[in-house]
Amino acid sequence: MRPWTTTDILTAEYYNLCNGKSLKRKIPTKTKYYDTNRNPIFVGYQKKAVKLIKPCKVNRKEVDQLLYKRKLEVDLGFCSDKEELRYLHDLRCWEGIVRRTIGQEGDFIVYQSAWDSQDSCRITELDGGLQNASRELKDAMIKDTGYINLDLKGSQVYGAKTELERFRIDTSWFDRYQVAGKQKLADDIGIEVDNWKGLLCSILMGGFPGINKKGELMAKNMDDLIKYKCVRKYVCPEVGIDVEWDAENNRYNYLVPHHDHPFMDISRVFEIVRNVIKECRPLIDGINQWHDKLFDAYVANTGNNKARFIATNKADGRLNVSQYVKKGKSKFYLTAEGQRKLAAHILQGKEAAFIHYITAFSGEDFTVVSNQHDGLIIEGTIPMELIHNARSFSGLPYAELEEKSIV
Repeated sequence: MRPWTTTDILTAEYYNLCNGKSLKRKIPTKTKYYDTNRNPIFVGYQKKAVKLIKPCKVNRKEVDQLLYKRKLEVDLGFCSDKEELRYLHDLRCWEGIVRRTIGQEGDFIVYQSAWDSQDSCRITELDGGLQNASRELKDAMIKDTGYINLDLKGSQVYGAKTELERFRIDTSWFDRYQVAGKQKLADDIGIEVDNWKGLLCSILMGGFPGINKKGELMAKNMDDLIKYKCVRKYVCPEVGIDVEWDAENNRYNYLVPHHDHPFMDISRVFEIVRNVIKECRPLIDGINQWHDKLFDAYVANTGNNKARFIATNKADGRLNVSQYVKKGKSKFYLTAEGQRKLAAHILQGKEAAFIHYITAFSGEDFTVVSNQHDGLIIEGTIPMELIHNARSFSGLPYAELEEKSIV
């Protein structure tokens, strides 16, 4: 049986397998602006931005060819389990796009995206769509469309820098990062650059393995280390270690590739983590100081028992942190998990504020066809004055929109 094409998805008839009756094709959910209690889902510039995201043209021919090739690889067993899951995810994203089709232009289809809001005021495309597809699929989608992919360069890194500057915490590490670049630091640590970026984000959010005052790793064994998501997601794959959750024993199990020399692989995991600590010790210390100041700087006591402690970010996103607040001898404080969630809320809020501000003033010089969280896909040219204004509004004075290829 040949893989499905876009035409198949558009023209397919669906049946109830129990009674054999034909099912009416379900119309995809449109963007909802109010919840069931008639409270607005989107706020401020976010609301205006969502309404101004235009219908997006995607290259149907290129996508069909790519998905056909990847489906054959899956059927013939030429790909890993991870690659098969990526294919299935991309297929879901593409089906969501096709079902939102509002027009066709030769080898292209035009679809209208639909959105929902996160607590941080980021927006998420429903059914995956262009926003959540893999890089390979995104590249196929916008090929020959004339669209420009813009990346908000180092948004969370430089967002963290402005936060540390605000509290007069040492930011010298960021200067070294700017000069050396992410590829040089990744090479020094001994990992792929994408995995390094993930580890860096985990440091900024407070999700990196803890160190003591001497800068020594506090985790003493592999069981302690793989409790950290960043180790499981970005370090273990570098070594080839598979990690899976054991629900029966309430723990993570790991399988090393070199069964005759398992300690070689485990020691490599510790080596990578210690290399990160060595390269980023000033950053780790600075981020820890910043996290300790988050509660006093951002959390308001509303007096409402259900949502007593609320933090608001630059994009007007509100986060209820009440469950993470503890009472000390003299004042309230945030737990470590609460600090991680609030740090992410603050940094993602700056990023969202910048992107929404740019989108909210689109129309004459450029149009936005897709929000990419830390970037945009546009048609036209964004005026430099608007970028300056977005920097000021979002609290990202170092923000740069960089045109780059997706793959």
